[in-house]
Amino acid sequence: MISTIQNLILLAGYALHIEFGEFSYREHGTADYFLLEHYLPEFLITNDMADVKFRMKRAHETRRGLDKSKAIINFITLAQTFRDYGSHFYSAIW
Repeated sequence: MISTIQNLILLAGYALHIEFGEFSYREHGTADYFLLEHYLPEFLITNDMADVKFRMKRAHETRRGLDKSKAIINFITLAQTFRDYGSHFYSAIW
């Protein structure tokens, strides 16, 4: 799925909510609780991703109070708007 970084951050917010549950300042506020490579395409990740990681945490935080099943529906709905949704990419090695 290739889209703007902002849409990927929004998508990551839903994914973090689904995987880690309700955002908690005590558990997630200052902790390094996820890996960028699990939520962003490899080609977007650089050495200086502190701002993106912060924005992903904030996206998770804004999902507070959202039911997990609604987060799943929102994740799928947003993913379906991506230009490459449904595409399959293969690499051929000979």
